[in-house]
Amino acid sequence: MSPAGDARRELGSGSAGGPAELERAVFSKAVLLVLALVLVGALIAGFSGLPLYQDGSWYLSQIVFGGGPAIAHGRFPAAVVQMPTVLLAQLEATPSQVRLGFTLSYALVPFLTLASCWLVVRRSAPVAFLWPALGIICLNVVNFSGVSEQILATQIGWILLLVALHRGDGIFCWLLLLSGALVAVVLHKLGGPPLALVATALLIPRRSGGASMVAAAMLALVVAAPIWFFFFPSAYEANLRDQQILFRYLLNARPAEWFWILAVLFFGMTTVAARRFPKGDAVRVWALPGLGSCVVLVAGMWLAGDISVEKAGLKCGPSYLAQLVLMGLAIVDARSPRSSRLSVRAVGWALCLVVASSSAITVQKAWFWSQAAARLEVTLGESTEDCVEVTAPRFDWIGEDPDSIVATWALPSTALHYQEPPLTLLLRAGDCAHLRKTGQVRLMRHRALHRARVEQVFGPLR
Repeated sequence: MSPAGDARRELGSGSAGGPAELERAVFSKAVLLVLALVLVGALIAGFSGLPLYQDGSWYLSQIVFGGGPAIAHGRFPAAVVQMPTVLLAQLEATPSQVRLGFTLSYALVPFLTLASCWLVVRRSAPVAFLWPALGIICLNVVNFSGVSEQILATQIGWILLLVALHRGDGIFCWLLLLSGALVAVVLHKLGGPPLALVATALLIPRRSGGASMVAAAMLALVVAAPIWFFFFPSAYEANLRDQQILFRYLLNARPAEWFWILAVLFFGMTTVAARRFPKGDAVRVWALPGLGSCVVLVAGMWLAGDISVEKAGLKCGPSYLAQLVLMGLAIVDARSPRSSRLSVRAVGWALCLVVASSSAITVQKAWFWSQAAARLEVTLGESTEDCVEVTAPRFDWIGEDPDSIVATWALPSTALHYQEPPLTLLLRAGDCAHLRKTGQVRLMRHRALHRARVEQVFGPLR
């Protein structure tokens, strides 16, 4: 059927119900497909071990050696995601079972957050699901850290924004907004700026006095977060007080990553425009989201090729800034008049294409990680020593892309998690000699463990 025919059919079917009922009827199929794509990508990432990339391997090491959550820099809410891993470790599950519990727990967080966003908007504004899908799933595909508290905090910000935009006043909503805002700021100092947009959504249009008080409390947190960051930072965060380091953190990205981020933003802008064309302008209503999704597909092909030949980075700061832009677009979309109901279907299926591209990149990363981890396991299994160093010729392949995905500062931890006893430690240059001299295993140069403790947790060395 032609777009014009779709328009007549949708407008006719909407006469018996309100706009939200029509949107939900048309958009729910696209939402189910999006959630299915995200779930498949999350499960593949979890079973492949992708969340162990870089910081993830070290977090898991802290859990198994410490017997509790790995709390970095006072970011206590992250313990919630780690509780399944902690329980598995305390129940003396095998190292491979503990590893799987950790990777699945983190890999499923984006899916669970996105599903929560759908529950918030499905009755009152179904198409608003578009915005967290772009932010939580598509933008974060260039953030290569599965355990990043900044990413977790931004995901909480999306839920809060949708509650502020599409839920009415009430003590439950206010408590949810305040508690969520506090959790976001404690998780990461960069959890504060999204709260300014949540406060804006509460204040425009003017709502009850309770909503204004909640907005004021959020703005206070927005101000308090940078003050706390600059005057009471952790040792790690203190480096970001240097403006050059901070700007490099926020603006550093490769050309392919920049193009992907801008393409996602462009798609968001085309959907805002398409939802405001006159009802009879079916051609542009379908063409704009279609064009936006095609640009994202081209960007995805470039990004996929780039990941194949370049070592993936841990953080992509511009994706965080783009999250703020998307949140602004979500406010514009919710607070300005819309004229085209046909755009609901056009946006829904275009979104499916965009999320499919994003999930494909996640699967690609998971494949590269699983292949490199399997090769690492085989190489270590062929060893006869209790300790080898990464500078040994047999590990030259680690420096070649895409296998370099495992070549991070956490490689010694990663090597532990992918072995069955008897083990071979894979350490940095000079650390095997340090082990034989002192009995201390340096998984990090400034954090050493006694050899007996490593064997207690993972099994005997060779």
